[in-house]
Amino acid sequence: MTQRPPMRSLFVAEVFPWPPRDGYRLRLANLATALTELGAVDVVCLDAAPYDATLAPSGIRIISVPEGPQRPRSDWLRRWVRSEHPRRVVWRDFDGLAERIAGASDGQYDVAVFGHLETFVAAGEVFDVPSIVDFDNLENLSMRSQRQAGPELYSGMGATNRAQSVIGWIGRTAMNLVDERRWNATQLEIADRANRVLVCSTLDVERSGCPNAVSIPNGYEQQWPARTDRPAGPLEAPRFLFIGGLSYPPNADAARWFARDVLPVILRSVPKASFRIVGKGAEAIADLEGLAGVTVVGQVETLRPEIDGADICVVPIRIGAGTRLKVVEALANRLPLVSTTVGSEGIDVSDGEHVLFADEVETFAAACVTLANDGEARRRLSDQGFERYQDRYQWSTIRRSLADLVEEIVPNEPTP
Repeated sequence: MTQRPPMRSLFVAEVFPWPPRDGYRLRLANLATALTELGAVDVVCLDAAPYDATLAPSGIRIISVPEGPQRPRSDWLRRWVRSEHPRRVVWRDFDGLAERIAGASDGQYDVAVFGHLETFVAAGEVFDVPSIVDFDNLENLSMRSQRQAGPELYSGMGATNRAQSVIGWIGRTAMNLVDERRWNATQLEIADRANRVLVCSTLDVERSGCPNAVSIPNGYEQQWPARTDRPAGPLEAPRFLFIGGLSYPPNADAARWFARDVLPVILRSVPKASFRIVGKGAEAIADLEGLAGVTVVGQVETLRPEIDGADICVVPIRIGAGTRLKVVEALANRLPLVSTTVGSEGIDVSDGEHVLFADEVETFAAACVTLANDGEARRRLSDQGFERYQDRYQWSTIRRSLADLVEEIVPNEPTP
């Protein structure tokens, strides 16, 4: 009987993943950890910020190769005009990075996994081994969605009136239109060079246009037991919760839409309802402070008190692409959920079974009021949503999928 020898894997990460305090780091941490099932892993970290390498799991060695500082605005703008890459790539200083990675990495690798498109642009040719690139989001679709959102997307983002919002939207739209095409070209070029590219859903596999795209979904790791003793009857003062990085325009738009448009309709039926907005970058929605029923919590040390204290999770996302960890987080914590169809896009949930879907102000508010008044509906969604999380979205299962994919693309040279 023969057996595949242990592999050596290279994982290139643009930020240090541990502790995984946001959805992006959680994905990076679990993709890197998945490789330890196959053997030793070198994680090349491009993060110039200080971090504690001892937080990495057993089997992972951290190699620090910090990239240069972000380019001056005048420099990256000139480079962007002349470049074929989108501005998020151009403003990064990757000069000499591939050579420095090659010099710092003393091993021979069987596979190289890149934690984002930018890292492959910077170092995709360092080692001549099979490669996997995590696209995470399809950036061309994200650009398109933001471009189509209109000036309202930029209200509150330094704009004090509609005229400034329109001016900001026009300027960003012009650049986003160019970058939408550049992202699409960059994604297809990388897919052509890599063995596999990863996206977060089967929907994105279809939309990517990449014949070697594979779905590795976003998962969630429970850090505490899901609460099972939530109130069973009608709620006199239901607490609605939204969690997300608020400096990200689609999240800020979602919080603003629910607070300004949806919540006032809810309050007509449930006067004591409240809405708590949790996440880093709360200054982006400072204009919501003082609205009836709204509390801008901002960043917290741990989410447990907010999740355990909530009655209903809302995902009022109207624009963007990719999948939202906040949906899986709600399922895992047995929180009944109301979402737009865009908010739960790419996640295998069904309306009325795991989540209530609504896309308009009146229907979204009605779904929230229904759950506030119907304890049996909240329990049913919570139980079925938790089962779906256990079946599909635990990282322990997802990690094995990546390990299997690596074994598929790496030539097997068994030893007796």
